[in-house]
Amino acid sequence: MAKERLDVLLVKRNLAESREKAKAYIQKNIKKPITQNAVAEHLGVSPSYLCSVFKKSEGMTLIHYVNLRKLTDIKNLLDK
Repeated sequence: MAKERLDVLLVKRNLAESREKAKAYIQKNIKKPITQNAVAEHLGVSPSYLCSVFKKSEGMTLIHYVNLRKLTDIKNLLDK
């Protein structure tokens, strides 16, 4: 039972780390074209795994997140 709980905690930590690394990559490269494959390659994971992690944790696909970030940045520039 304790080993199973530890395994679950490790998986959750890895998911959180992958999500945060993906977000950092997106922020750093926001002014460039960003693809799911490029982010996955940068993280060393499969695109389908990355998509699954993002969908579970953010409630949206990675591409939707990228587009939302870009639109938010554009809106902020226009508001200045």
